[in-house]
Order: sequence, then C-alpha cells, then structure tokens
Amino acid sequence: ALGWGTEFLLTCDYRITTNRSAFGLPETSLGIIPGAGGTSDLWIEIGTAQALRMGMTGERISGEESHRIGLTQEVVVDWEKGMERAIALAAKASRCSPTATAGFKRALLASMGRGPNFRQGLEARAYEHCVNTGEATIGRANFKQIIKGEEVTWGPFTPFQP
Repeated sequence: ALGWGTEFLLTCDYRITTNRSAFGLPETSLGIIPGAGGTSDLWIEIGTAQALRMGMTGERISGEESHRIGLTQEVVVDWEKGMERAIALAAKASRCSPTATAGFKRALLASMGRGPNFRQGLEARAYEHCVNTGEATIGRANFKQIIKGEEVTWGPFTPFQP
C-alpha cells in the first residue's frame, strides 16, 4: 500500500495488516507530496515524527512497523487470517444496536479536537439518544442473551445528530 494506498487506510475505522505488508509515501521522491491525507491527516494517527519520517524519506515500512507506530491495529499471519478477523469483527459489530453503534461513532468523531466540556456534553447527548430511542431498554431486557453472544432484535435505526 504505497502512496494513495497508505493514505486510504486513514479512512478505515480499524486496520489489520500482515507480516508481509508494506506501506509508504514515496511521493516526495517523485517531486510531489501526498495529497490524499498523507500530509494533512497521517500525523494525527501516527504522530508528527513518524509522519515526517514516512513523508520525507519515502521509506517503506513493514506490517510489523505499521502496527508499532499505530498505522494499523493488528498484525496477522496472512491475508486469509486478516479476512477472517475482519469478518469476525464485522459479525460482532452487527450484533450490537445499530443506533448505539452509529451514535458512538458519530459522537467520538465529532469530539475529536474539542475541549472536555464539549466532549462530555456530546457523550451525554448520545447516551440520552440511546435511552430515548429504547435501545437501552432492549439491551437491559436482553442482557443474558447479549452476554452469551446471542442475537437480539434491536429497534429501528435512529441516527444520532451531534
């Protein structure tokens, strides 16, 4: 995943890599700069020093190194194991309340870069949304099934508006 491929990772909620993967930003060696988030957003994920290293040197990093610096969250042995893990994570997410899951993600993303009062207020509003839509009641009523990993019928999806 060189250039745009590495930058595309920044759009993903969670990133799984293999030991054989390679990542890099070779754009400066081509006389350009990364233009799909490598310059503007990569530092948020991996820190300024690592982003500078990748962007200024064009160095290719391994899957292990991408995990060490926070570009990816898990390392698996091969592509097949990565797909198995991705499918398992998607299955876990699909058993959760769609309203609560989307509310969590929206509140988290809207909190980024904001002060603690804003973040806490947003979290409280997202929590209230889950209570007001009835999802919390469904969760409490089905607690034993949820703990066992069984399917639960959630209410209709109701998006949270931050």
